[in-house]
Amino acid sequence: MISFSAADIRHITAAQGYVELGMYEDANNELEAITPELWSHRDVLVVRLAMYSKMKRWEPVRNVAKILAKAEPTKPQ
Repeated sequence: MISFSAADIRHITAAQGYVELGMYEDANNELEAITPELWSHRDVLVVRLAMYSKMKRWEPVRNVAKILAKAEPTKPQ
């Protein structure tokens, strides 16, 4: 299993900050810079979900939420 590098962690943190600031293109660029094998990791998907929700892009919200619900069926969020 591949783990997050220091650079990947910085990208996730930056993406979270950009989402909070409403800078969605920058957030997406940070998420795209993460090691591709980690794009389906829960931590990355949670940031994507927040980004899509704030952008009111409901189809991607639904798709990401389904993936998270399937991976963690006992977690209510």
